[in-house]
Amino acid sequence: MTLAVTEGRKAPDFSLKNKDGKTVRLSDFAGKRVVLYFYPRDNTKGCTTEARDFTALRPGFEEKGAVIIGISPDSEASHLRFADKHGIEVELLSDPDHRVSEAYGVWQQKKIGGREFMGVVRSTVLISPDGIIEKIWEKVRVKHHADDVRAALCERADSETGGRVTSRETDPAQKRKAEKGQQEYDVIIVGGGPAGLFSAFYLVEHSDCRVLLIEKGHEPGKRKCPIGETQQCVHCSPCNILCGIGGAGLFSDGKLNYIPRLGKTDLTQFMSRSQAQALIDETEAIYNRFGMDGPVYPTNMPAARAFRKNAKKYGIDLLLIKQKHLGSDCLPGYIANMGEYIKSKGAAFQTFEEVEDLIVEDDAVRGVVTRKKRYLAKNVILAPGRVGAEWVSKIAQKYDLGLTHRGIEVGVRVEVHNDIMQDLCEVIYDPTFFIQTRKYDDQTRTFCTNFGGYVSQENYRDFVCVNGHAFRDRKSENTNFAFLSKVILTEPVTDNQAYGEAIGGLASLIGGGKPILQRFGDLIRGRRSTWNRISKGYIEPTLTNVVCGDIAMALPERILTNLVEGLEKLNHVVPGVTNDGTLLYAPEIKFFATQVETSADLQTRISGLYVAGDGPGVAGNIVSASATGLIPAKAIISSP
Repeated sequence: MTLAVTEGRKAPDFSLKNKDGKTVRLSDFAGKRVVLYFYPRDNTKGCTTEARDFTALRPGFEEKGAVIIGISPDSEASHLRFADKHGIEVELLSDPDHRVSEAYGVWQQKKIGGREFMGVVRSTVLISPDGIIEKIWEKVRVKHHADDVRAALCERADSETGGRVTSRETDPAQKRKAEKGQQEYDVIIVGGGPAGLFSAFYLVEHSDCRVLLIEKGHEPGKRKCPIGETQQCVHCSPCNILCGIGGAGLFSDGKLNYIPRLGKTDLTQFMSRSQAQALIDETEAIYNRFGMDGPVYPTNMPAARAFRKNAKKYGIDLLLIKQKHLGSDCLPGYIANMGEYIKSKGAAFQTFEEVEDLIVEDDAVRGVVTRKKRYLAKNVILAPGRVGAEWVSKIAQKYDLGLTHRGIEVGVRVEVHNDIMQDLCEVIYDPTFFIQTRKYDDQTRTFCTNFGGYVSQENYRDFVCVNGHAFRDRKSENTNFAFLSKVILTEPVTDNQAYGEAIGGLASLIGGGKPILQRFGDLIRGRRSTWNRISKGYIEPTLTNVVCGDIAMALPERILTNLVEGLEKLNHVVPGVTNDGTLLYAPEIKFFATQVETSADLQTRISGLYVAGDGPGVAGNIVSASATGLIPAKAIISSP
């Protein structure tokens, strides 16, 4: 069945509501070209890809004086959720009674799997500035469609402005190749987290290098997670929590640990201890420059040493770290300001664009390839953050870069009343205890203590975990901290990542897709918790979108034994952490990215290819990731 409209005829006018409830008419765009695309349904695979492709190419359409409008039968509210979830930045109109779809002839009988029904046939119409239909695409295939539409638009716009159009340019496939042409830079940075931002900052501050930073997520102001409204993960692509300028740390509790060795981080593997500390000091100075300063902990060093001395009596090591706390609510503004400064110094930012591969010739990097185009540079820094660890691993395997497995940490988020932790946390903001267990002689540790904080849900692709946050101006009556057991698998099974994901998957199965909540007293008695039992205590959970259950059903026996033994040992130093009413949320899993083998300046065996941050496994927290971003930047500037 053909459409009801034809090329060379007047396009039917219409009046529909957009996602914000505003009335939009075709006649509003008189004097401009209009790309009018009809699609079946929000949030389906093909429709999402099509909308994202048009969004990615929108600046090119606007350069030619064209606007892009998508129409589907979905409601205005559906369009709003769709746009927020996927970062869609083209106009979306709601046609619930399919009146406009019928006028254009795209509302047709469809047949899928033997079932017949009426629906939208994916179609696109290009409308001239005077309202005449110039070109129609029927039964559209999504792949490269946005490119083909732009090619047709450019052909017409260039011919009107006297532009010379060759047969090569008018062929959509050739046009696509030409428009995805190669832009050249001195340095390309993959990833806009702390490592990538600090690399970019140092390069623009200390050289005249042409710098391009590519980030698959959004700018800080556009990174909004809908889970607060939906109470469940809607699987935004890319995830607004894990991806975007600022990295996953943008929504952390804003805790800065100024130490060269901590947890997943050990800068002394690349330099001497004194050099590593100097690099941390330099990193702190940059944070201070952009306003990311705060009270310094420990507030009383003699008192901190007294806490450490007491811990050692019970075989526990308390690490004393210089710390500052900014608050989860403050980081986005700081990071946005830093990004704007870097751009003001000449660096280019390409957001919502994902790097797919490298360009390598004769064991030397020559650039990167994204879905949109090829970018050339003789220096590339891979700094995609923890969310990019899997991609980095694939790149490393493809280009024969050495990898080292670093294990995982599995445990729970512990929540107690502030009174239990107040004396300690007033001196040491985030006390980090290391405890060897008795039965298995394994290492357990505390991590990310949040006095007056909140437990939060952390979403992965196939399972959920927990985390904790603390805000500068909003406090709860509770303190939470992670309590983790380290796992390093050796031959014949070495896939620590898969093991951690399997634990996360089982826990999510037991919890019905939600974290599991259990009282410590119920855990040691071998019974599941219920809301009735939890209500008997004096601790009110700060995360309630959970399932009361039995953590022993989800965590391996060895890990569970380590957690119970470690907490009971910690109770000697911090009395009250093993009270019956202490709340345990599970699982909390910290994945250590496999570490890419590099030289001391973080250059891989491929000339000009450097790494930085958590994704390639060379750092594990905000400060250390930032510090590793400086290392390749300095090496690039000093190279001949």
